[in-house]
Amino acid sequence: MRDNRLPWRILCSRSLFRVAQISNLAQKKPGLRYLKVRLQGTASNRDAIGAKVQVKAGGKTYTQWNDGKSGYLSQSSELPLYFGLGSAAKVDAVEVTWPSGRKQTVTGPKVNGQIQVVEEQAAK
Repeated sequence: MRDNRLPWRILCSRSLFRVAQISNLAQKKPGLRYLKVRLQGTASNRDAIGAKVQVKAGGKTYTQWNDGKSGYLSQSSELPLYFGLGSAAKVDAVEVTWPSGRKQTVTGPKVNGQIQVVEEQAAK
């Protein structure tokens, strides 16, 4: 998942090893827009488990919680949060509420890319 491609949509049968590719959504819908957000806590836990992320784009707000889940009975804090942006041409802001209670805003990240947000230290 670190090759900057969107995940494949797959169909699984009852057999563990029978998987068929249906389509790559990025090829099927070339206007598909997304943003990947990777978090790193400093005052909060390093994996930022419990952080709330809001992406504001195209007049809409998309919200996800970083809960460390990546699939059935699994946990992976290394995966970024994926936000589908519909037809939004740009991202206005990404707002992170860290588990420590701090709030942080990143403005103007590029569509169809990934950003890493590192929790800011408190001002001294």
